[in-house]
Amino acid sequence: MIFSQSTHPGNLPIRVLQNNVIHHFENVRDDALEKHKEWVNAGKIQPGIKWLIEKEKVASPYADCSSKEIAVQKVFLAYIWAITYSLVVINEEAIQKKMIAGQWNGIVEFNTPLLQNAEKLFNWALSLTNKYSDWDKDLPNPESYKSEQEKFYGEKINGIFLDLVVYILFHECCHLVNGHCDFIKAVGNKDISQLTQSEREEYKALENEADLFAIESLIKSTDNNKYKLVKGLSIVLANISLLFIVKHPKHLKSITHPDIDTRLHNFLEYLGQDLPSFDYLWHLACFACRIFFGLHGIPVKNKPADTIIELFYRYLAVFDNIKG
Repeated sequence: MIFSQSTHPGNLPIRVLQNNVIHHFENVRDDALEKHKEWVNAGKIQPGIKWLIEKEKVASPYADCSSKEIAVQKVFLAYIWAITYSLVVINEEAIQKKMIAGQWNGIVEFNTPLLQNAEKLFNWALSLTNKYSDWDKDLPNPESYKSEQEKFYGEKINGIFLDLVVYILFHECCHLVNGHCDFIKAVGNKDISQLTQSEREEYKALENEADLFAIESLIKSTDNNKYKLVKGLSIVLANISLLFIVKHPKHLKSITHPDIDTRLHNFLEYLGQDLPSFDYLWHLACFACRIFFGLHGIPVKNKPADTIIELFYRYLAVFDNIKG
């Protein structure tokens, strides 16, 4: 397929998925399209997505309370895809497969071209949080693949990516359709440090509401566990991706939003601890925490844990220590 600037603007390979994002946003569940139509007809939200194609460092999507649009940066989408691809490939190829074979020694070895390219892609994605650079087309990307292995994982990631982005879009959608803009506009001209305690609490309450809105837009309590696991993987990866945007550990604590480690914890608890099938998500969360600690030189004891959930809570304590 040939992609043109008129139909798929931008220079990043992620542009090939932009129409898929819109379609998935409208059809992620059977009732999603009807809800979108209701919101549009009520004047709560504008149809479509406002794509931002400037060559800038990563910035998170946002709800524009004036235009009633959801604005999404193509660089952010590139960052999300690259982080997701890298973490899934490294986790499955270098950790999970070795654990299943009884060969896991606690050390991630980048000893194959697949893993080496995943590591390079991860490092490029992290660099986008500081400044923009073009996507090296020799690295994995959704527009072209250099091997059958990369194609296998790339196509798998495309599905995860769509759920992940739609989760984030529903979070922003909530601000528009649930009337959050009145408050956001009221405090919009204030410096964050000047917000009163009650304003800070209300801001966080609205963000928690938006998180739950986004979760329940993808997952219902009546869904079977396999479905919850598939959608849950994307939501865990969404929060992990946001964790790596944090440039310094001191920025983990937020005045207006739930702390990112808290958001990750909240969702994992939402799914529950009693199902072994969800252990994969806790493993992935722990893996991401270790990477974050390593990137920022935060010492963590390698004391064995009886369960992966116990290990995650130990890592939460490390986050609390940092924030404290």
